[in-house]
Amino acid sequence: MVEPMKNNSAKSYNLRSSLFKVYAFGMDTKRDEQLKLDLAGEVKPIPQEVMCYLDYGTEHETCGIGKWILVNKMVARDYGDNQQNYVIQDWLNLKEDTVVDISTTPDGISKDESTLIEVKCSNMGNSVYREFPKRYLPQIVGQMMILNMLGKPIKQVDLVNWTPLKTKIWRFERNRDYENYLIDHLEEYSLALLGMENKMQEQYQIEKNIPIPIEGESSKWRIAKDMSVGDSLVLPDRRITYSFVLSAKKLVPGSKWTSRKTGNGNRIRVWRSK
Repeated sequence: MVEPMKNNSAKSYNLRSSLFKVYAFGMDTKRDEQLKLDLAGEVKPIPQEVMCYLDYGTEHETCGIGKWILVNKMVARDYGDNQQNYVIQDWLNLKEDTVVDISTTPDGISKDESTLIEVKCSNMGNSVYREFPKRYLPQIVGQMMILNMLGKPIKQVDLVNWTPLKTKIWRFERNRDYENYLIDHLEEYSLALLGMENKMQEQYQIEKNIPIPIEGESSKWRIAKDMSVGDSLVLPDRRITYSFVLSAKKLVPGSKWTSRKTGNGNRIRVWRSK
């Protein structure tokens, strides 16, 4: 279920990364069915036999984190009782009376903030997955997406499949194409939740005979090619900043970009740092 949450100025709904597979792609529960539940403020009952699996996984998350630390010989933080919840309020920047937030609570994170850790205890610890479980892709891609939007330099997620006798660790590196694909579907669900899908469509019109630009050559962000190291500009919010940086890295190969909040509303200043 989408959790109604309170923020400072509006009623909001919270889309959690653990259910991105439902909101975006209708896995486990059809999107239309989930939308009806969310709009009614109802929760789909979880069968007791399924809850047992979920409880087992929660209880043994720290076992998986411990195994990850041993294998990678790295320090982890924000796990167990110290888990951190990351939220992007009004992620579509609609500024309506009712808005949609997106959030994630990773099982852990490496001390250098390069790697998120997500633990799965398959089959109540009786067996590991034979291959990478693709059903978790929306969740882990969404986790990287949210933390990067919040300025964390996450490069990858390690999916730790822990059991008492055997553990597998799959590494999934950041994939911007999949992120954009996920963003499109989450945006569609968010607008449907707010009853704004038709209103947003009215803003678009079909255009003919427009030449296809070279990848990354979005006219909106060509300004990046004119920026020298140390130059900066101010953008209106995180989402647009995210779009700008993705395009700028394609337009200027090898470049690096640094962003900081300006203290003026949602506005963010972006510097070319390399």
